[in-house]
Amino acid sequence: MDALSSQYASALYGLIEPEQGKDYCLALGSVVSSLDADPAWEKLLCSHAISKVEREQAIEKTFGKTITLPYFVDFLKVISAHHRFSRFREIVEAFETLVNEADGIKQGIVYSASKLSAAQVKSIEDGLSKRVGSQVKLRQIVDPSLLGGVKVALDGKVYDGSLKSKLSELQRQLLSGGKAS
Repeated sequence: MDALSSQYASALYGLIEPEQGKDYCLALGSVVSSLDADPAWEKLLCSHAISKVEREQAIEKTFGKTITLPYFVDFLKVISAHHRFSRFREIVEAFETLVNEADGIKQGIVYSASKLSAAQVKSIEDGLSKRVGSQVKLRQIVDPSLLGGVKVALDGKVYDGSLKSKLSELQRQLLSGGKAS
């Protein structure tokens, strides 16, 4: 997450009431889904060839009636006016971090060789929550180099249960004469 994304996220977070954070996360997520569903939409919102007024009208038409949160549509218009929709996902991530920190939720990353199901991620989150004593929310990244298993980065620590890590440990033990450390 970079400083620019954090600035936009902080600006929006500073406008809202803390209890509205989750609602804004859901609304931001719906915008991300619409960008993912139609890449041309994102190009339109970033375009220098389309006037600021036309981009604002498109945002108003698309989100003005469905998302009625205060400041939300105006926030989207500001991002578009400054041609920052190419960074929108990072802005959303920074905003979610602010909301989670305010709610006492620790954020981390779970790395896996293939995409995990929502139930698998939830199970890992629950296990870590018990271990660290507070609620944990994980973002998933697929890393095929892991071969299998998972690795979690949380609070500056890495919990490595990957097959790659276990094979490396086995190799180290075999090379040191089979002595476990």
